[in-house]
Amino acid sequence: MDQKIARQRLDAWDRQGRTIFTLRDLAKLFHEDSPKTLQEGVNRLRRHGVLEGVARGIYLYALSRTPDAYRLERISCHAARRIQLCFFRVCLI
Repeated sequence: MDQKIARQRLDAWDRQGRTIFTLRDLAKLFHEDSPKTLQEGVNRLRRHGVLEGVARGIYLYALSRTPDAYRLERISCHAARRIQLCFFRVCLI
């Protein structure tokens, strides 16, 4: 994952109001990368301050130009959705 291309794609999503991503979202955004390359790219973007890890598997685009008064609520919804899915899978077993 090239940092310039990553910033272009994340900027495009930022213009649409999307600033919070799960690892699955990033895998769709960078579909040409293998899982190992994707994880290394995410780690590199975190080290350079492009992404912030806000919860396990949830990332915030730190260079967002979109003001979002409900950012904390959006982060908590992403985290809650992951917990609900995990709970749902356990109940099915």
